[in-house]
Amino acid sequence: EHQSYPDALAALVPAYLPDIPLDLDGKPVRFAADPSNQRYRLWSVGADGRDDGGAEKSKDGTAPKPWIEPVGDWLWHYPLRA
Repeated sequence: EHQSYPDALAALVPAYLPDIPLDLDGKPVRFAADPSNQRYRLWSVGADGRDDGGAEKSKDGTAPKPWIEPVGDWLWHYPLRA
């Protein structure tokens, strides 16, 4: 509709969201727009409850396994990475 992503989730309230959803720690979910590549990141603190700035982590350095390892943030990229 606006040909770009918002700078903050608050820009979506109330037209698209009634409120910003709360994360596992009771704070609003995290969001960061990246105008340089027309993408955004939306993340949760994950099972460990720590905000790692949207960093996906794994104990052994491989791809994270959020259903097994309680480390790192749970991250959604959009558009999806190729």
